[in-house]
Amino acid sequence: MLIGFGCGLIPYILYNYHAEPGQDTLSYLFYVQNANGIDLPPKEVLFPLQIKGALLIALPGATGSSPLCSLNDIHLFRIQNVSALRCTLMHTGWTTALFCLWLFALGMVAWSLWSIVRTRRATGIWRRDLLICHLGRLTLLLNAAITLLLFLMSPSAALYPVADIRYLSALLMTTPALLWPLGCGLNAVGWFAFGSRIRNVLGFSGKAIQSLASPLKLLMSTGALARLSLLLLVPTILSFGTRSIVQGYPPAPSVESRYDKFAIIGVYRYEGLPQTQAFNRQESSLIENLEKIHTLHIYSDYWTCDRLTFRSQERIICSALRERLMPGQNRYPLYATIVTSDPHAAYVFEEGSSLAETFRLQLRYSSRQFTIYHFAGYVIYQPF
Repeated sequence: MLIGFGCGLIPYILYNYHAEPGQDTLSYLFYVQNANGIDLPPKEVLFPLQIKGALLIALPGATGSSPLCSLNDIHLFRIQNVSALRCTLMHTGWTTALFCLWLFALGMVAWSLWSIVRTRRATGIWRRDLLICHLGRLTLLLNAAITLLLFLMSPSAALYPVADIRYLSALLMTTPALLWPLGCGLNAVGWFAFGSRIRNVLGFSGKAIQSLASPLKLLMSTGALARLSLLLLVPTILSFGTRSIVQGYPPAPSVESRYDKFAIIGVYRYEGLPQTQAFNRQESSLIENLEKIHTLHIYSDYWTCDRLTFRSQERIICSALRERLMPGQNRYPLYATIVTSDPHAAYVFEEGSSLAETFRLQLRYSSRQFTIYHFAGYVIYQPF
């Protein structure tokens, strides 16, 4: 295992050894964690948004709750209509259920560890196998807490709660520890073996214990029923969400893209399956048309660059631009080098976007000549 871990670290070590100052991994993590370069609102305004973004938006999205509601419909508790009820269940309800599962699992792990220590003191027997299992579960639960806490403390939780969902992917590793209590965990730690405990504590006779047998059996069956209900609740919610994605049931109210953090420049869209398929066909058509006019090096916005380069398997290389057509963030600096060294690199913008409007206005004062194309909802400016 250590050898495999070391082999996995080799690319990381080599990159950081050759990285320029400020481009190393730790510097970039610090940059992302603190949202450097972004004008932030006051802390008293930002922190409540961080809590909402982390707990009601990012956490459900990272752990499989779907479909996510638009930003205007996400509140702690609203049930005035069917759509509001669904949004409350899929955001507040999902997060509450996860927290309850986490606390329940943490309590069971703590109880199990205490039982092992108590057995050790009483009998001198050290159950090393059980100790390793429970410490492993504790590590997974702490992993979830630390991951979520780091994300919550970052301004990105308020600014980009959907785009940065990927930073919570480590939460999925905690799934076995969360579901353990719903399986064999309760029986494993003996939480339902109340009969012997009552007799030991209260000194009841055998007849008295027999008189309590029926209530105890009922309690045990009630506990099993509760676990079964929780196990059925998760697939029910997932099935409900899947049906809502495919069939649009129940319908969610429309919201303008500029107010919807789930429609970030066409990347994370709150849309059903048919709309997503249409969007994919649109981008495939754009790639085909760019290749037909031999435009393989382009400038565009950050998200369009990422998608086109990935979907074209790097046949199209893109350099990102930001507001006022300034150089944007390029995750792979070589892409920017390739595009800027090509004097015939084209400009590709979504029609009606701020970048498209800025470029159109700047053309009035530019001596360069461009051929203009319109493909699949995008405007392309190809220099002569």
